[in-house]
Amino acid sequence: MKKIITAFFMAWGYFLALPCPYKKWDNSQRHLMLAFLPAVGMVAGALWCMWAWFLRLFGIPEPIESLATMTFIFFISGFFHLDGFMDTCDALLSRRDMLERQRILKDSTVGAFSVISVILLISWWLIAFVFVIGRPDYWMLFIIPVISRTMSSIHVLTRKPIGHSQYSDSFSDAQRKTAIILTVLLAIIGVIISAIILKLSGGELEILEGTVVLMVCISFGFTWNATKQLGGMSGDISGYGLCLTELFGVIVVALTLK
Repeated sequence: MKKIITAFFMAWGYFLALPCPYKKWDNSQRHLMLAFLPAVGMVAGALWCMWAWFLRLFGIPEPIESLATMTFIFFISGFFHLDGFMDTCDALLSRRDMLERQRILKDSTVGAFSVISVILLISWWLIAFVFVIGRPDYWMLFIIPVISRTMSSIHVLTRKPIGHSQYSDSFSDAQRKTAIILTVLLAIIGVIISAIILKLSGGELEILEGTVVLMVCISFGFTWNATKQLGGMSGDISGYGLCLTELFGVIVVALTLK
């Protein structure tokens, strides 16, 4: 049990920009740290919904409410995944050979492609939130960081890492299997919680099902292409897939809510 608790707070401290109540690092539990990404998503999703509720409670003007709600999910993760999105966009859009793309991915210098990509990403987020804010089913926001982080965990645990990746030392087959099982179980718990919240708020479960399926498909599509173009998986590619998966999750919520 102590190892489980340690792994959860390792994930909290590593993937959230929130004060961690239990600071301890055990390198042997890194595989379980990844498995707790769905749980980190539940924490982020719950706080995201509470923030949206708080803004609505005080009658914040909708344009400001939309922007404040959208940016919250980036602030709570310390822009950690957005950094990976920008690095990956720079590498993919360079259209260079494999070795040069890998070099660009590793290089922390901000390029024009990453700037253009992040502007487009934020623009789409903002437009989508204009339609999400003010509707009763905004509690659907809870599931979005759960699924995006679940898929990030699965990709890192199942795909071959790039040589310079922090995960290049890999995990044993037993560790991978344990982590994948725990990841899926936590994701299922997250979906059940989201379904209960949605039902209590008068929403339709079909929207939840559609959102989850679309996010899973989007995550597989974009991450598969990135790993193919860059020769393997890395933390940056994980962040790239996460950002796009969450964006499409918000878009489908915006299009389906009544």
